[in-house]
Amino acid sequence: MRRFNAEINHWADWGRVFQSVSQFTPLIRQIYQNENLPFTKLENLQPGTNAVFKVGYSVCKVFAPPESGLDSLADFHTEWFGLTRAHALGLPVPKVIARGRIRDRYDFMYLILELIEAKSYASLSRSLSDADKTSIGWQLRQIADRMDTPCEPFNQWDPLVDGLENPCWQQLPDSFNRERLAYLSHLQCKQRVYVHGDINPDNVLLDQALQVYLIDFADAILAPPEYELAALCDLFDYDAAAMSGYFGSDYRPEVITEHFFQAVLLHHFGANIILNKLGTADDFTSLNKLKNRIFEVLQEGKVHLNGS
Repeated sequence: MRRFNAEINHWADWGRVFQSVSQFTPLIRQIYQNENLPFTKLENLQPGTNAVFKVGYSVCKVFAPPESGLDSLADFHTEWFGLTRAHALGLPVPKVIARGRIRDRYDFMYLILELIEAKSYASLSRSLSDADKTSIGWQLRQIADRMDTPCEPFNQWDPLVDGLENPCWQQLPDSFNRERLAYLSHLQCKQRVYVHGDINPDNVLLDQALQVYLIDFADAILAPPEYELAALCDLFDYDAAAMSGYFGSDYRPEVITEHFFQAVLLHHFGANIILNKLGTADDFTSLNKLKNRIFEVLQEGKVHLNGS
């Protein structure tokens, strides 16, 4: 008997149903029955790439099936590896309660995680004081220092290959991309460590005491340590209080501009980070203009884009 009835033949199909409580309730009820876990009604959580629902005191994450066009098996293993590794390191992350595959109309991989009673940085950022942001930045640095260390390979992703082939960069001018490709072709990644890869405002949770928790490890990768910094552009908007908490005495624009510059050019979401946080495509006809813009916002201590 089918428990999931929606048709998925490509990414747009998945996008139409992945937040649907009615579509996923029969499937997730069966998952919880198989795992001998108590089931209650589904509640939507922050949308992302996969189907994520609150189920009582747990969170069920159902990964997009292969028919969606996403390599969901790699995402599943990457997330499970990252959560398990982080938990073993004693980091503040959700505990994995169960994991597996359910065969229905499609094969779905899933994770069941403990629910963390907390809110996202995105929902709280406007109410945070400078002292709060400094503390959060400091906590994230403590997490990163313990998490971003060498480990065994856990997926096949290579940031340099992705940087050279990622079509998202086509949003920027040809002159910029010619310089970017030349830069990456000569870049030597001598040290690669585990990086979360997507420490954005939705993936940082804060409890009532403003203790930091980290979620969503599906974009983790072995990469140069600088890679982790790219998402901080999105998380902190270059806010001086938060950045000083993260970098401490090293928070000097002239010191960290090069690190951010390399991080953005390497990152899978680098083109989007530039266009969402730093300017329009026409602003960046060369790498030098990007580097100057990064230095400028670091020096200002806050992004001011489109009059904001």
